[in-house]
This record gives sequence, structure tokens and C-alpha cells, in this order.
Amino acid sequence: MAAADDQRIQIADALRQRYFQLIPQLQTNWIAEQHDKNRLSRSLAAFAISGLADVSPAEAVNAVVDGGNDNGLDAVQFDRPENHLWVVQSKAGGAPDLGEVKKFTGGIRDLIAGRFDRFNASFRRLQPDIEEALATDGLKIVAGVVHQADELGPHGRAELDQVRIELNRFVDRFDWLDLNLPTVHQWLTAEHAIPSVNITITLENWYGVNGPRRAFYGLVSAGQLATLYRTHGKALLEKNIRHYLGGQSVNSAIARTVRERPEDLFYLNNGLTAVCSSVTPMPGGTNDLAAFSI
Repeated sequence: MAAADDQRIQIADALRQRYFQLIPQLQTNWIAEQHDKNRLSRSLAAFAISGLADVSPAEAVNAVVDGGNDNGLDAVQFDRPENHLWVVQSKAGGAPDLGEVKKFTGGIRDLIAGRFDRFNASFRRLQPDIEEALATDGLKIVAGVVHQADELGPHGRAELDQVRIELNRFVDRFDWLDLNLPTVHQWLTAEHAIPSVNITITLENWYGVNGPRRAFYGLVSAGQLATLYRTHGKALLEKNIRHYLGGQSVNSAIARTVRERPEDLFYLNNGLTAVCSSVTPMPGGTNDLAAFSI
């Protein structure tokens, strides 16, 4: 059996285990094979949203709008932390043909134009989030075509490229991604990798305790943290923590303090916790200032 066939089997098994309990059959008079293929397609759309927006399976399933009168869109998710609106077309099997891609791009145009009456009830359930996204400064709309072929065909790519040119005529606001078999399988295998991020950080006025757990606390500049995030990105964070915390008012207030009153951040912020496999004070430091290998 070819490696690609093995990958499709692995993906299908993962989708059934992860999403079928959350995605019921449609009320359609289909045979079991048709229901299975439809649920795989909707599950693949949810998996794409989970991979793109870094959300839980339940949140990703909530983004699925695939069904009758979906106007070519299978899933939509407003990613507030990244200010992205993810729009997904999904096909469990080969890549969508030109007609299917044209239906998708037509739906994207209707979404941007606010022609929401052309979509189904599942889409209207998400309409408040979508309207908020479209009213947000600097929003980037990213269309993802997720499928289980090696790549999207040339005619479909040309159609999406044309839409990118059309929508970016005056401002850069749209892009698209070919979420092909290698990409989807890489998402799946990456879940089983345990990333290890090794950093050095400087603490001021620090102190440590050895029990009941070894810990150090002190002051770290916001600039150091910003540099670490630019370097390592989400590898620094627990999965979903950006979305678990990102929408809370307290975090918006912290961001506002950073922008408008940085001198008050020390007094108003109660700190961050980093969980580490090892923490080692480096030689030459004092309790006033020391570097730590983490």
C-alpha cells in the first residue's frame, strides 16, 4: 500500500475517533457509506479549523456550517487573537474540482459583501462573530481548501489566485491555503511530538524555594517576554491558552495598560507562571540580577 493511502487511513481513523461523537448524521435518506463520507468531510473541516485557529475539537465543530444551502462554505472561525477569519472548504477524498472551488469563492464574495441571506441556518448561528470580524480593523480573511490529494488542481488554484488579486486591489486582506494531504497528515503527526524550548531569561530581585516544589520568582521585563514570543511563538504556551484567555476582559485591560500606561504594568499585573522541566541559575548572578537557563 502506498504511503499516501496509509496517511488517508490514519487521518480517517483519527477523524472518526475525535469528531464523530460530536458530528451527528444529517437527516438525509442516505446509505451508511454516504453518511460516513459526509461525516468525514465535516470532520475534516473541523480538523482544519482546529489546526488553523488552534482551538479544541468542540470549538472547531461549532465552526462547521457544511450542509444544505451552505453556499460553498464548510466552516468559518473568527480567530480573535490573530485577527484572522478562517473560511474552509472541505472534501474527504480528492481535491475539489473547478466547479466546487468556484462555489467556494462565490460564497467568500457573498460573505465579504454581507449577503448573509444566501447562507444556511448554521452560518447564521455564527453571524454575530462574522459581523464582528468584518468590522475589525486589519482583519485578514484566509481561505483554506482542505482535501486528501497531493495538491489542488491548476484551475482551482488559478480561481483562488484571481480572487486574491480582486480582493487585495486596495488593501492586503485575503489569502488562501492549499491544505493538502501532506499538510493534514503533518498536523496529525505533530500532535504526538513534545516540543522542547530551551531559553535563557534574566530575573531581577529574585528568590527561590526548594519545597514542596522547586520554584523561582522575580521580575522579568516585558521586552524579554515579547522577544521570546517572537522567537518561539505558540511553542511557549499550553495548547489553546491564547483562546482560553484571549477573550477575557482582564486580558484586554492588560493589553491596554501595555499600550497606554506601560509604567503602571508592574503594579497592575499579577504575573505569569512558567512550568519547566528544569531551571538552573547561571554562574555569576546575584539576587539582584541573574540569568536562568530554562
